[in-house]
Amino acid sequence: MANAVVATGELSVTTDVNGRFELRRATALTGPIAVSVSADGVVTRNTYLTYPRSTPLVIDVIANRAPFDLGFYRQLARDGYEHPEQLTELYHWTRGATFYVRTVEESGRRVDSELLDMLRRELPAAFAYWTDGHYQATVEEGTEDRTEQNGVVRVSFYRSSEDVCATATIGGNYGWIRFNVGRCGCGSVKVTPNVAWHEVGHIAGFRHVPGKHLMNREYNDDCGSVIRKTDIETWHARIAYARPFANTDPDHDPDWYSRIQPGIGPKPVVSCR
Repeated sequence: MANAVVATGELSVTTDVNGRFELRRATALTGPIAVSVSADGVVTRNTYLTYPRSTPLVIDVIANRAPFDLGFYRQLARDGYEHPEQLTELYHWTRGATFYVRTVEESGRRVDSELLDMLRRELPAAFAYWTDGHYQATVEEGTEDRTEQNGVVRVSFYRSSEDVCATATIGGNYGWIRFNVGRCGCGSVKVTPNVAWHEVGHIAGFRHVPGKHLMNREYNDDCGSVIRKTDIETWHARIAYARPFANTDPDHDPDWYSRIQPGIGPKPVVSCR
């Protein structure tokens, strides 16, 4: 992108017609260097560089125009719909996942085979979708109740008259989903595919949004097998997974980004109707 301003400390340069730039100083820095990239029509990017580098450096920015919608992005990725006064950092996965499906309900009753077949198919597909293909998932099954484990999402089932289809943790590199069997089902379908995709969206780090989207918490009115994903959700999930864990609003990478990857746990529980 031409004519973008790249600044760090006392240094500031403008990119050439090909979007290239050079920052020169009398002495080299040994630690991370805070850099901002700004231009008309883009969301200002703040990130950190390390010196020296052995590979070409590319800094990408988000064009602040359709199909990008900063308001929707804040709702989906930063909890801006339910808590606009306190936007969160990005809290997504940094590795592949294993969904451990417990094949008996919490009461000891065996889980219906049709439900298990659906989850074997949809859980990996939903995880790949929400992480924009960066990470893949496998499904394991068993009757025992596993303890928390890095990289594992524990899937369990219960029955209750409460007005909740499922609950799930949000983001992190482990977590769990609890499906309320039959509460939001349709006939023999005890949990619909859209419910499963919604909960995996939470697992991947995404929040509730309004409108006819997968991450609308009132998603349980669709009894069909067609997954109700939308183009705007697809686009903004892709942007979120192009940013590092703990990126903050508007587009600020954490100061550890150029040095380490953290150990990550899930956020608090979300209940979905």
